[in-house]
Amino acid sequence: MDQAISFSSALSRLETALDRLERAAGNAEAADTDNVALITLEAERDLLQLKHRRLLQSTERAVADLDALIASAGR
Repeated sequence: MDQAISFSSALSRLETALDRLERAAGNAEAADTDNVALITLEAERDLLQLKHRRLLQSTERAVADLDALIASAGR
């Protein structure tokens, strides 16, 4: 149960960080004053999206494993 809460918490934090980076990238594009800052923000956003995708995949695998264990215990 604690792992499910940890996954949920980590997922929520990643989604919040992605939202903040998206807003920051939008503001940087609007200002268009520092191209390096924009590139850095986009790279950080891409990295967080990758981590987010991996966390989702890991969570989906964990849920599938739990479903299999529950199904095998019910036999």
